[in-house]
Amino acid sequence: VAMQLTNILRDVKEDAGLGRIYLPREELEAGGVSEEDLLDGRFTDEVASLMRFQVERARDYYTVAEPGIAMLDRDARFAVSSAARMYSGILSQLEQRACNPFEGRVYVSKPRKLTMLLTEWIRTRFELPAMTQTPETVDAA
Repeated sequence: VAMQLTNILRDVKEDAGLGRIYLPREELEAGGVSEEDLLDGRFTDEVASLMRFQVERARDYYTVAEPGIAMLDRDARFAVSSAARMYSGILSQLEQRACNPFEGRVYVSKPRKLTMLLTEWIRTRFELPAMTQTPETVDAA
């Protein structure tokens, strides 16, 4: 769920360009965001607030999922944990843009991905605990 929500947040601009919105209509309405705001690429205070809420929601999902990753088969842990770290890094990049999804697609750079992969390989191979501050959250600070 965390990674899917991250995908949705990363692709708001691209999806809007195709006439699609994947954020819940009820949450748009509750936050004072119109479909036209998203479809027209208007970054209003309400859009910013909705995006920050969704980023925090995704981060909460990552936190809740962390103990489950440790329960996976040792070989599966690396793949799932690495994907979670990279997708969390996408959230950090979005936060660095004040959660503005209309400035272009956010991504984790190749050097950062390699660092994350190496870190997660070591952590999962030697069964070390998850870092409380992951590399992507340190970058965002």
